[in-house]
Amino acid sequence: MADITPMGAFIRRFEGGYANDPDDPGGHTMRGVTLATYEHYCRRRGYPRPTPERLRGITDAEWWDILRTLYWDRWQADHIHNQSLAMLLVDWVWASGSPGIRIPQRLLGVRVDGLVGPQTLRAVNTYTPQRELFDRIMRAREQFIYDTCRNRPRSLKYRRGWLRRLHSITFAPV
Repeated sequence: MADITPMGAFIRRFEGGYANDPDDPGGHTMRGVTLATYEHYCRRRGYPRPTPERLRGITDAEWWDILRTLYWDRWQADHIHNQSLAMLLVDWVWASGSPGIRIPQRLLGVRVDGLVGPQTLRAVNTYTPQRELFDRIMRAREQFIYDTCRNRPRSLKYRRGWLRRLHSITFAPV
């Protein structure tokens, strides 16, 4: 089964400190966590609504909890057999939200609902060969990046970094 620890290390390698780039639809962001995501997290935990200043002070414990509860668990990645696939899928949700579930569901031929349940997990884990699934998802995410930049030209400046990040996820068999 996949392990969240390498996922966290991977994301931290690519997510810097604080940013509020007007070309980034995420707005205020700290270590890859947007203010909107942090607000959602705080609301779920019963915490006061955070400010951009509070986001800048996000703790390691909060960051890991956000990764687990809002991204890793969203893909039920603890139940994905292949670490490489888990990282590719969870990173897509981290970077892009529901398309990181919906597009893989379409590729797998399962109900496209943006929710990972037993049918989606079974399709991921039983797809053979796993390398082929990894490559199909990789190509779909590449296309998603190109489409995003075509539809939102202000994102072109991020494309090289997004592709570098994507291509740093490599396949390893179970």
